[in-house]
Amino acid sequence: MRGPLVAQLSARAVHFDGPRPARLLYGVAGTAAVAVRVDLVRVRDGAVVARWGPDTAAPYVPRTASWNGLAGGRVPADGRYRFDVFAGAAATPSASVGARPAQAPAALSQSFDFRGHVFPIRGRHDYGVAVNRFGPVSGRGHRGQDVLAACGTPLVAARGGRVIVNASQSAAGHYVVIDETGSRHQHAYMHLRERSPVPEGARVRTGQLIGHVGNTGNSTACHLHFELWSGPWWGGGRPIDPLPFLRAWDRR
Repeated sequence: MRGPLVAQLSARAVHFDGPRPARLLYGVAGTAAVAVRVDLVRVRDGAVVARWGPDTAAPYVPRTASWNGLAGGRVPADGRYRFDVFAGAAATPSASVGARPAQAPAALSQSFDFRGHVFPIRGRHDYGVAVNRFGPVSGRGHRGQDVLAACGTPLVAARGGRVIVNASQSAAGHYVVIDETGSRHQHAYMHLRERSPVPEGARVRTGQLIGHVGNTGNSTACHLHFELWSGPWWGGGRPIDPLPFLRAWDRR
């Protein structure tokens, strides 16, 4: 608490299209109404990506600033973000959203980590060897990256979206394809231990359980075959080497 303001952050780590947004619950103590403004700031460069207010806050009336993870209609870069709360004369903004204002320090700040994806395997894993890589493999096209893990290891959606395929096939085994929210990318998860519990057409959130690592289909070891497509999966899109993306999500 600082002066007349109180605030509580819903979580210290937030994922785009996850089960809960970045949310700040705040209010004003004291006996009089106060002008209040909340800025969402990207810590790396100080840019304001969203704003609530300024408006007048009555004492002891809870208020909420909730961010859906979009800035200018796009998913912003991963990193550290913070809610800055200004009260009184400082609540009048010195610059518009998108700018890097030079102004008096906020009366109160609450920071959190924002991530656009999570790593899909929730357990010990390994990226294998050359045969597991994207590209030509043993005279055949390999459109994804194999990630080795024990059968039964939970698999989650790297990013939320809509399930467009939930099926079984002789080569892929049990597999599921998700149309990612906030981009034109689609993800395919193959060789699941059993059919995914999420039906076609269902909405899934980032980090939601979609199955378990398996060894079904044309597979010789327990692993996830993960594909990343730009545009429609098997319908005019093109596969992208997912390894750099997987490694980046893994580090986080």
